[in-house]
Amino acid sequence: AHSDEEEEEEEEEEEEEEADFATTPLGKWQLQMQERLLEQAQAARMTKEERRKRAREWLAKFYADRDARISATHRVVTQQDEQFFGNLARLMTEVKPPAPEDPNAARTWAEIWERVASLCNLSKPMAGESRTGKSRDRQRAVILKLKNQR
Repeated sequence: AHSDEEEEEEEEEEEEEEADFATTPLGKWQLQMQERLLEQAQAARMTKEERRKRAREWLAKFYADRDARISATHRVVTQQDEQFFGNLARLMTEVKPPAPEDPNAARTWAEIWERVASLCNLSKPMAGESRTGKSRDRQRAVILKLKNQR
């Protein structure tokens, strides 16, 4: 066990050695180098924090914009669905088939099929779009034929 006096002597000797070391050219250079490295580390830490802050801000803006786009798209799709199903309901309730003896029966049927066609996607499939087979082409052809009858 060391006594308190021995510990104090050892500490004083270490302090003297450090003081002597700081006065030598190598010691001065090492102290300067240590200070410069600490400054560089602090500057790097500040740069890193600034980049993290900018990244957090960018992500917050990205998600806000994304949420705004999603909600706008949702509103548009909801409006289109309401309009489509409203038109479908009107077609089913308002349009009555013409009586066989009606002289304008062909025209009435053409108007009915025109309304039906307005509810269908009659465009040709785009290049690269998966095709569901000939049934869609046949349906398209039949609806267009019935729509154009007058």
